[in-house]
Amino acid sequence: MSNLVDGHVHTHFSFDGVMNPIEAVQAAHRAGVGIAITEHFSILSHDVSYGVMRYDEWRASLKQAIDGNSEVYVGLEVGEPHRNRAVLQPILQQWQADGLDVIIGSLHNIGELKLRHYLRGKDAHTAYRDYFAEMLAMVRYGDMDVVGHLDLMRRYAWEEGLGDYIYEDWKDTIDTLLIAIIEKDLALEINTSGLYQGSKQAYPPLAVMRRFAELGGKRITFGSDAHTQAHVGRGLREAVHIAKEAGFSHVCVFRSRQAEMWPL
Repeated sequence: MSNLVDGHVHTHFSFDGVMNPIEAVQAAHRAGVGIAITEHFSILSHDVSYGVMRYDEWRASLKQAIDGNSEVYVGLEVGEPHRNRAVLQPILQQWQADGLDVIIGSLHNIGELKLRHYLRGKDAHTAYRDYFAEMLAMVRYGDMDVVGHLDLMRRYAWEEGLGDYIYEDWKDTIDTLLIAIIEKDLALEINTSGLYQGSKQAYPPLAVMRRFAELGGKRITFGSDAHTQAHVGRGLREAVHIAKEAGFSHVCVFRSRQAEMWPL
């Protein structure tokens, strides 16, 4: 059994994935890692994932892909799980009964605008302020096991020419966010897609992961955010290095939404 699991992977059952579940599992095998297939899902009509999930077909395809492989985990990346919870929760409860291992909570929109659209016409301070405020609401009120790509706004701010945020300028805000994650016993993801975008740092960067450890955070996960076979497992060894440098000795893997701590 691999001691590494790529905990954030999308197939063609997500709006932007281009591989099927069998191909994803085969790619993970080639990369020497376990895999959690975590499709985009949203019940918010303005989101690009709305209405995309073909649940019964997805489960049937997963059954073929897993075929007794204990290194394959099943999950969802739920966009804005703190929004419209009265509709979302019964769906998640039913699907959890079918065998969900993990739910990643992620922020892709503020209000009804994608992040890249929301920040246009705004200065960097306003964009990051609003993003972190919405992220805090998500952490406090959403149903999830893992907080995905904590500072994803960096990607779009970089693309729009606003640049990265300076960690020291946002330390108090980020502390509040990290404390909320710890209080809910959530895992914080080291999303390695950031290593290949913008300022070439994981989401979140080492400084934030180190602070998470200092504040008492224990649960972390690794995720490539792969949408293609070539990216499955990408950056996971670098994620291990980041985790160890930040002060972590274990990584978290979820089975049936229960956390298992695996030594690094």
